[in-house]
Amino acid sequence: MLLENFSSKDRKTIGVFVSRLGRVWGPEFVQGITDSAAENDLNVICFVGGKPTPIITPGHLQPSYGLYDIARTERLAGVIVSGDLGYELGLREMQLFIENYLHLPLIVNALQVDGAPNIIADNMTGMHAVLRHLFDDHKYKRVAFICGPENQIEAEQRFLAYRQALRSHNIPYDDTLVAPGDFSIESGRAAVRILLDERNQHLDAIVCANDRMALGAFVALQLRGYQVPGNIALTGFDDIREARSMGVPLTTVRQSFYE
Repeated sequence: MLLENFSSKDRKTIGVFVSRLGRVWGPEFVQGITDSAAENDLNVICFVGGKPTPIITPGHLQPSYGLYDIARTERLAGVIVSGDLGYELGLREMQLFIENYLHLPLIVNALQVDGAPNIIADNMTGMHAVLRHLFDDHKYKRVAFICGPENQIEAEQRFLAYRQALRSHNIPYDDTLVAPGDFSIESGRAAVRILLDERNQHLDAIVCANDRMALGAFVALQLRGYQVPGNIALTGFDDIREARSMGVPLTTVRQSFYE
């Protein structure tokens, strides 16, 4: 949709940057934006451009970011940037990308960048609630944690809540109970292999920084003969639809991507 001949009296248009719509929360996120835009008489252009990777062209002062470059030529009234653009980028890379659009009203979702308001879930409160349930209600002591991507603000906040909960319950922090992850199902499976096969940990529970990693961990535990939650308890974060169709209900934190 081209806006070159639009006058100031026409409907304003908002751009939405999303890495890919295939993420389980993507449709809810975009639907919330489009419904709100309709209520406020706004157009929406969704730029689904993958990882924002700069391409340097000789003779050009600015790097190209592929599809996202189109947003520079459109007459946009503002831009919304989805948090999934930061899953594979470092903080500096994301900052450089966002700076190309700071001349517009811009808001980000769950990203650490300077110069833009950030809408983010209450990760600390949600994760603390999960850990209180495990420590206080079930009296678990050996609770492992599967992290999210490095430099991703939601993942960092959820891991910080884990460490704070350990401290408040006088349980020593143990590096060998922490496994890396990247919010994917595959990383949840890999984390179980690290914790149980490589490190031979005996666990009461595994806390995952999101539901997709919990789904992967659930399958990996079943393949090893563990009953969930009979032998090992398992928790997630997000309350995605797929988590509700597991063989057993997943203890998780609900956040509305639509809202």
